[in-house]
Amino acid sequence: GTDGVVGMILPNTKKEIVLKIKKGDVIPVPVGGVSWWFNDGESNLSIIFLGETSTAHVSGEISYFFLSGLLGFLGSFSSDLISKVYNFDKNEVNKLTQNQKGGVMIKIEKDQPMPKPQLDLTKDFVYDIDSKTPDTEAQNVGLVTTLTEEDFPFIKDVGLSAIRVKLEPNAIKAPSNLVTPGIQLIYIVRGSGKIEIVGLSGKRVLDSEVKVGHLIVVPQFFVVAQIAGKEGLESFSIVTTTK
Repeated sequence: GTDGVVGMILPNTKKEIVLKIKKGDVIPVPVGGVSWWFNDGESNLSIIFLGETSTAHVSGEISYFFLSGLLGFLGSFSSDLISKVYNFDKNEVNKLTQNQKGGVMIKIEKDQPMPKPQLDLTKDFVYDIDSKTPDTEAQNVGLVTTLTEEDFPFIKDVGLSAIRVKLEPNAIKAPSNLVTPGIQLIYIVRGSGKIEIVGLSGKRVLDSEVKVGHLIVVPQFFVVAQIAGKEGLESFSIVTTTK
């Protein structure tokens, strides 16, 4: 699938924004933001969540806080308290805390109404990285596209930037490191190939085959090269700097 809808309430705001998303879109979600993600198409929709988690509740894992449902914290409070706080009757309390049986993902009925996207807000909160002019492009070799706060101011709210690399079959992205120091997390989204990383001591610390779904961490100042296989290689990275 290529289309979906996302709803968010940003930190220190009360109004929900609802956005239309498609393949290639980048959507920052600031810490403390509340969001839901919905596939409004007829085929599967894949969304990749990448983030800086060193200060998360469990270091190295994205922290999720659910209001309701199987993992929601509201269901652990007494029904009497929930009823008084939200002015709900008993049936409404049960519906809020017990009706949703799923955890991270649920399936809704086809006739369930969903909020409509606010298309006029898309340009402020969503960036189509596929439409951006590549920073580097070579015919029959590939392209490199970076996304920073200069291109997309909203990305500053999450303290990250993004890099997209698309290599044609058997092409190579030459060894390089980041101009602005930061840790890089590379996710392989298409094809296969090999990644080599060399550390500060000049020693090769990684020389590994990679394929779709693999995640590779590149420490600060380390140098990385990508080599595409016969199917080509495409990766998406987040970097712990907005520059």
